Amino acid sequence: MSSVSRVQGLNAGGAFIATLAPLKVGTSLKVLLSVHEGEIRAQAIVRDAIPGEGMGVEFVSMENPDWQRLLQLVQRLTEKPSPTEA
Repeated sequence: MSSVSRVQGLNAGGAFIATLAPLKVGTSLKVLLSVHEGEIRAQAIVRDAIPGEGMGVEFVSMENPDWQRLLQLVQRLTEKPSPTEA
């Protein structure tokens, strides 16, 4: 089974995925992020679940190219805009 959800929080260790029906804590899942940097595929485990809101997942395994794209994405999302971009 697959579904599409929004990521509300992201760092190199995991993400918070918004969903009305989060999986149970401890559930293993495959994550695919389609972003500007390219597709990022990871194996993850649900570490926290909030019914009606979403779930926190920890990335537990990913190939090196995916890891590099994730790091680029996190860097882009955490960069502060320069004064000319604001």
